[in-house]
Amino acid sequence: GDVLLTGLYGLITTVMGTFATTIQLWHTPTLGAVQVDLCGAHATISDYLAGTFFTITGAHGDAMVSGNGTEGVGVASFETNLVILVPGTISLNVGAAGNDGVIQWVIHWIPLSEQSDLVLA
Repeated sequence: GDVLLTGLYGLITTVMGTFATTIQLWHTPTLGAVQVDLCGAHATISDYLAGTFFTITGAHGDAMVSGNGTEGVGVASFETNLVILVPGTISLNVGAAGNDGVIQWVIHWIPLSEQSDLVLA
């Protein structure tokens, strides 16, 4: 079933390589399979250190927002930019191959029906 996305962020746990890499999140519904941008592409994550956070604002065209581990990332716009996801898949698009960094993702959501579920793959 549908879910209300209330928060989504990534934390770099292994330093990113020196590639001109961009990242962007997509949602592809199971029915219809028309890919929707959850955010615009973040300009570059080349050489980002462990402890860097990434999040989205909830507005489709906004690029990911980033901050370091000491400041975190303050994004209050999920309060006004509600994101409802129908059943489907959230995908991460990495703009360049070969990057050896690691990002740990965290998602917060509210089920909107008894059939709502979230499966990590």
